[in-house]
Amino acid sequence: MNLRKQIRYDLNFGILHETKRFLVAMALFFSLCAYYALRYAPSLPISATTLGNLMLTILSGQPAYDPNSFEPFRFPAAWMLLFVLLLYFVLNYPFDDLHGFGKQLLINSGNRMSWWLSKTIWTIALVTVYWLLLWLVAVIYCLATGTPLSLSIDANLLRELAIQQTQFTPYQVLDITSLTAQLTLIPWFAAISIALVQLSLSLVLTPPFAFVISIAQLLAASYYTSPFLLGNYAMAVRSARVIDGGISTWQAAIILPIVSILATILGLIRFGRYDILKRGRSETSF
Repeated sequence: MNLRKQIRYDLNFGILHETKRFLVAMALFFSLCAYYALRYAPSLPISATTLGNLMLTILSGQPAYDPNSFEPFRFPAAWMLLFVLLLYFVLNYPFDDLHGFGKQLLINSGNRMSWWLSKTIWTIALVTVYWLLLWLVAVIYCLATGTPLSLSIDANLLRELAIQQTQFTPYQVLDITSLTAQLTLIPWFAAISIALVQLSLSLVLTPPFAFVISIAQLLAASYYTSPFLLGNYAMAVRSARVIDGGISTWQAAIILPIVSILATILGLIRFGRYDILKRGRSETSF
């Protein structure tokens, strides 16, 4: 099977036939919007209830753990759940396909590169659909509640989420360009990088172990700020535009593409030596 047909096959069976998963994701997204409506929106001025503030509460994460701080560490549970669900969605399909109908296609064609590149593209596509659905649900919430579709951000809310560590002054309404990249492109790209690393690790270990390692990496990123912990790129309050010593946009622009490309190349090399006949379905999926 050539690459184009393989991609069409994966998008059909790996995304279009997975509507139940996307409904679960949308239920989570609406829950996050409801949490914003109950927890944050009532304390904001009417003029500050915007799409940007809604997405900020979803993608903010939390400041890193500081043993010298008088403020207790607040684990970013909502942010964590958002990424755990995504990583679970991208976990099993490639290997279910490899030990199902896809195995026969791969044996008959012998084109391992097409299979791997197609699964890489499928991973990127699924993450993108997941992210677009998140924004779609947020926009629907805003339209339903009369919330302006502006990406402006209230500095008071940002200071609360960053536990007063932000450089912005209280009552400042930030313009649309202040954190646009941190709420749109960078978290999406970070999610793609994390998912591709998990896909490659699944070949070296097994999908369940790769999933555990992905979660461990997210947990570590919840507590520590480091450009080598990819979860940091997906937290708005870890941005250098928000706190001193945070993750800069240029770091994201350099490191995330390098990680994604390396994960794809190393996965391709590993898959070239992968014994598709020896490993069974039971050891490659939950």
